[in-house]
Formats: sequence, C-alpha cells, structure tokens
Amino acid sequence: MPNTVPHQRSKLKFSSLKRRKLNKTLSKPRQELTPTAFQSEDEDEGVLTSVSNTNTNTPGGDLKRKQLKEAPEVLETDPAPDLDEYLKQLESSEAHKFMPTVPNTNSYSDDEEQEEATTTSATERITKLLNNNKQLKSIPNHELVNYPIYKKLYSPHPAIARLTKDEIENIRESHSISLKSPISPITSWAQLGMPKQISDILNSFTFDKPTPIQSEALPHLMSGKDFIGIAKTGSGKTLAYLLPMFRFLLANPLQRDVKYFGSTPRAIVLTPTRELAIQVSNEANKFASLLNLRVCCAYGGQLISSQIAELRTMAIDVVVGTPGRLMDLLCANSGKILKLTNVGYIVVDEADRMFDMGFGPQMKRILQESGIRSNAQKVCFSATFPKKVELEVNKIVNGVICKVGDRNGISEDIKQIVNVISTTNKIGQQGYQTEIKDKKMSLLLNVLGRWENVDTMSKCIIFTERQDDADKLVRMLLKRGHVALSLHGGKDQGERDGVIKDFQKGLIRIVVATSVAARGLDVEGLDLVINYDAPNHIEDYVHRVGRTGRAGKKGTAVTFVKEDETLFAWTLVKILNIGKEQVSKPEPDNFKSTTTNASGNQIDNKLYLLAEMWEKEKSENNTNKKKSGSGFGGHGLEKLDEARLEKATQERQIYLETPGASANEKTSQQRSEELGLKVTYEDGSANVEINDLPQDTRWAVSKADTLSELELAFEITVNVRGRYINNTKSTEEKLHLYIQGNQESIQLAVSWIEKKVIESLEHSQK
Repeated sequence: MPNTVPHQRSKLKFSSLKRRKLNKTLSKPRQELTPTAFQSEDEDEGVLTSVSNTNTNTPGGDLKRKQLKEAPEVLETDPAPDLDEYLKQLESSEAHKFMPTVPNTNSYSDDEEQEEATTTSATERITKLLNNNKQLKSIPNHELVNYPIYKKLYSPHPAIARLTKDEIENIRESHSISLKSPISPITSWAQLGMPKQISDILNSFTFDKPTPIQSEALPHLMSGKDFIGIAKTGSGKTLAYLLPMFRFLLANPLQRDVKYFGSTPRAIVLTPTRELAIQVSNEANKFASLLNLRVCCAYGGQLISSQIAELRTMAIDVVVGTPGRLMDLLCANSGKILKLTNVGYIVVDEADRMFDMGFGPQMKRILQESGIRSNAQKVCFSATFPKKVELEVNKIVNGVICKVGDRNGISEDIKQIVNVISTTNKIGQQGYQTEIKDKKMSLLLNVLGRWENVDTMSKCIIFTERQDDADKLVRMLLKRGHVALSLHGGKDQGERDGVIKDFQKGLIRIVVATSVAARGLDVEGLDLVINYDAPNHIEDYVHRVGRTGRAGKKGTAVTFVKEDETLFAWTLVKILNIGKEQVSKPEPDNFKSTTTNASGNQIDNKLYLLAEMWEKEKSENNTNKKKSGSGFGGHGLEKLDEARLEKATQERQIYLETPGASANEKTSQQRSEELGLKVTYEDGSANVEINDLPQDTRWAVSKADTLSELELAFEITVNVRGRYINNTKSTEEKLHLYIQGNQESIQLAVSWIEKKVIESLEHSQK
C-alpha cells in the first residue's frame, strides 16, 4: 500500500492495518529505519525535526526531508567516514526517496503481528523517539581558538566629533531615537571612513543618507560594540548590520586550520524564516561578490547534500541561515562539515519572531555550545521588542539598546484603515460565521476593485491566519476574476520560491499568505496589505503591515476586525494612540461613522466599542482573580480536579500500562475527553482545548519548552491561542493549542499531549 495516510476532516481513526504499520515503524531501532521514515528540516513556522508523513510519489514537499540526522548517532561509536563517501551516501539516500515504492503484499505476517503484541506502548515509543532526537542534536566539540580579532574599526569624523551633547540630543529627538551612549550618530555615508572597496559599492546604490537606525547602528558596530536595534520594518536594518560585517571580514582574514577540511566561517546571520534568509543572502552577495568573499545560505526545504558540498568545497566566510538547518550542518559527519570556532560577528535578525516561532532553544545552543569565541561581537535587530523578547535577548546580547520610534511602532508612511465586520446574528448564534464570511468577502472584493482602478501596476498581499484558508481564498478570488496565488508553509520550497519570484516580477499582483510565510518579504511595488484575518497578537500586526511603506515609500494597510475580537481591538487602539497618532475617542452618538486622524488613518469607530468591551471583561476577570487566585490559570474547582485526576489514573492503567488497549478499545477522541481535553480535528490542523485543565497542568502543556519539544518531535507547528475563561457561558475563544501539520503527525502529537497531561496530574497527586 502507499506510504501516505489520507487527511480526514473530522476524527482521525486509523484502520487496524495502518495502526500496525505505524506502531511497527515507531518500534524499530533507529538505524533500521528507511530514509523516508524520519526526516529533518527546519520549517519557517516552527522548529521541526520529527516524524514525517512522507509521500514518495511527489518531488519536493515532504520528500525534501534529509536522513542526515542518523549520521551523528552512528558516528559516535564508528570511525568517521570519508567526506566523499558521506556525500555519496546522502545522494544515494535522496535518490532512493524519489524512486517509486513497490507495494509489499506480505508486509504483515503472523510473526509480525505476534511481535507487535509484545511491543511497548505507543507513548513509550514516542518518548524514545524524543530521546533519540535530543541525542542526535548534540553539537560536536571543536578546539577553541584564541588568536586576536580586531573589532574597533571606527574613529569619529571631525564633523561628528565637534557636535555638542545638546546637538546630538536634538538629532536623536528629531528621529524619535531612544539611546544612551557616548558614541555619536553619523549624518552621511562619508563619515564612516569605509575602505574604498565598500565605499564604491555603497555609492553604486545611490542611497541619499543613512536612515535613523543606520546612523546609530553603524558607528556602534564598527566600534566593536554589541548592539540591539529596534526599528520599524523597511527602515534599513539589513544594511545596518551587513556593512559592519564586511568591514570586520576585511580587517580579520581567515586563520585557516590545515587539519580541518570543512568550512570555518567568520560571521553568521540567524533568521527565523527561509524567505528572510534568502533575502539577506541576496543582499550580502551584492557586496561579497565584489569583495572576493563567499556567502552560504542554509535553510530547510532543499537537499542538505548541496549545502554540505558547498561548505566542503568552498572557503565560506558568511553563513546566513535558519537555526534548525544550521544545527543539522553542525552535527553532520561528526562536525566535519561546519565549525563556528572562528566566528567573530553574530547577527540575530527579527529576534521577536525567532522566539515567537520556537527557535529560542536552538539559537541559544548554537551561540553557547558550538565553540563560538567568547569575545565575538553580537548584534540583534527586530521590528518589535516586547518585554518578554527583551528578557530573552539580554541573555545572549549584552549591548546598548537603540529604539527608533516605539517598541511596536508603525511607519508613518503606512495609511491604516480598520473596518469592523458587523452582523445581524449575535456572536455564537447559528449563521454568525456564515454572515461574517460573506461580509468579509464582499468587503475584500470592494477594496480590491478600488485598488485595481487606482493603480494597475502595484501589488497586494492578503493575510489569513490558516494555510487552508489561504488556499480557499485564492480559489474564491479566481472565480471572481482576480488572479492570485497562495504562499504558506504547507507548500514545498520550490513552489514558494516560484510564487515569490512571480510576485517580485509582477507576473502576479495578488498573493494570499500566512504571516510566517511572508515574514521578511520585501517586494518592490507592494502598496497594499489586507489583514483578511486579524492577527492574534500585535507584534504580528506590525510585521504584516510592515510589508508595505518600506524605504520611505507610501503604503496602505486594511484590517478586518470581527465583533468577537475584542482583545485585538483593544491592542490596536493602544497602537493607534501611540506617539504622533493620538487617535481621539469619538462621541457615543457618532459610532456609525469613521474617524480620520492627522496621519490619514481611517478607523471604524466601532473599534473603540470593542476595546471598551475588552476593558470591561478584563476588569471583571481581575475581580474574579482576587477571589480565586492569580497567574496563568487556576479556577479553584478542587472537586473537578479530583474527578479528573481519578479519571487520569484509570486512563493510565488502560492507556499506558496495557499496550494494546489504547489502540483497540479507545479512540483518540475518547481518551482526550476523559482527560479533560477537547480535541477537534480539521484538514491539516487540530484544536486541543486546555482551558478546563488544572492550573499546573495547563502550564505544563503550554510552556515554551513543551511547545518546542512538540515541534521538534512531530514536525508540526503549535501556537497557544485564546485565553483562560473562568465562565462556562462566555462565547469568547477559550485557551487552546492550535496544531498544524500532516494528520498523522498531529495524531501522534495529541497522544503525546495526553501523556503530558497524565504525568502532570499524577505529579500533583504526590
């Protein structure tokens, strides 16, 4: 039978034959698995290294996974093979994956069924899988280097040195720059004192003068200082760290280790997504090609053997990549492909999304365990900088913090339009969702019609929250005469690259995308952003609308807000009242109209009503918390907790201690309901409601480490959505885990979550 498991729109219930095949695969020793059984890649929507539902008949997609992860485990006891032989094995493995699979009619013999009956439980096999993955990701040790590096490569221009303290403060105040540092900002490119090679390249770009973030970052970085920069999207952050990087590379030639035949780069740039890695790599190559330097772009979605060959055959100076793929390369062939001991310049780009997408653990391990020099210069840039990100960044970068505008500032070049979707049906009533869908589509077509009449050459990107919604919206637009393509993590890398290239060339004018897929996307002529689905947090909103209005050009961002999205309405009002916006609240009798503020933003006045509703709900919840405790949850329903605990103990006897019972006597849905979990499956996703679990258990299954472990093991994306609701009658979205991936991986992940819930409940009983 084929190696695919069909997607199901409702409950996933494996046939006994498929279940036996899955259990047999999970129970095999690691070295016996076929190349398609386990795969490795870092995805843009999370940190992935896990079980994959592999389709051997489709080039790309799930076939792009690499069996490289097996090598380090074998090589821990065996001598390291020759690199040529290692690459041949990789290529052979990849070629094998594209060969058609011949069905084996004798796959399940009586002997195999007897063996299956004696195997350990599915939960134990999953635990072993997680342990194997952790072992495979150990970074090989390399001998540390201690030769000197030169980081102080800047001396102030006389015109800058003559500036008084008040003049410097006036310059910073005029650009809304918050920075405490004795190093003065520059006002022109000539004041940098760059080598002629770099100055000639810079002059060819015909940039007028440095942007505010560049004027502060460049002198600090060329002085050898660690630096944290926060500025709006499209403000020139990429060039702000690339110029000092190439200045550093020219001043610090490679100290070649004659005993090492892999690559020893001197600078690395970490990005959260493939698209951003490609974009940064393209910008870096504009300089590198003329400076006789080499840049390697390493990301998932393409064969790792080609990246290994590039690192092995070329003296790479800069590696730009995602943390997951960089971890794979560091571990490849016992560390004989790539080592980072010579790295003296490190960049973390879009740090907020790096942590938001779960790359924090991988990034920290790369920086702390790969042998990078202790005196390496560390640089961090981000468009938003919430407090939680600031705490994480401060653990790895000990530098000055430069903020241009507000932490969540939006460019003044972007005109923001907010429309609240009103309905005749009340929230939760039958027909509410259908009416919302129809009104949003009508409003979208109206916006697109006016946009196309005004400018026939500009481009538009439409954001949806889910991958399947993006595909559905494209089909609906095509039926109505609008040519569009979708862009999301469910597509293979080649297809995504093709969509982006067509979009950049203007072959298509409309792209429907998820937030993560379009992160870092910089397309000339993109004048309109439409938030068809409102984002679930304000940082995502900032990055979405930041796709337009870049590099001083004008743009428009239109956002649709539903009446039940009170939290987003409240946070959006906060953003619109920051700095120069100062959106005043309209009079109560004027809520049918739209307010246009000084910046030209058009805000539906009903947005303020929604924000007030959230304020009222928050006030009521704070009152309830004083009575029942505070924190992430905890509703104090001891009897409910005790009942669930008793059920969980009984469930463990059935599910964990009896190998066959979980598969044959209970469905996944039944197990979840008995544990207090409400699981709803859709095509390619699942919602696991954790709202009614005890407080400690909710925390155990939703903390960052748990989510990273889930994504690492099962090739899925997990996000915490909704909020804790202490009211059974509330129609607001309750706290739940939203899981995206192939259906088989989702099913395994739900089983793992059940195990985590049981462990937490048992622990609280002790």
